[in-house]
Amino acid sequence: MAQIGFWCVEDLQAAGRDQQVVIVPVSIQYSYRTPPWPELEKLLGEVEADLGLPQQAICQDEASSSSLYLRLFRAGEELLSLKGMRSIVAVA
Repeated sequence: MAQIGFWCVEDLQAAGRDQQVVIVPVSIQYSYRTPPWPELEKLLGEVEADLGLPQQAICQDEASSSSLYLRLFRAGEELLSLKGMRSIVAVA
């Protein structure tokens, strides 16, 4: 969202206009007719495997989205660690 504000400032400067640009924080929430849990489960499983993390139980419903979030958070922590970076480089 901030990038849009920068583009706006650039456009105003190019037009020779001296106006203030205000960025208002907004939230975007996506919803799906059919939850994409199986696809997310598959992708997250691949990331976990690449990182050498133990696989978790397969998600079956929306209630399992919190499980996916925790797994994603754990994978992110691993990626940010030096050990995780070595794992990814070795896979690539």
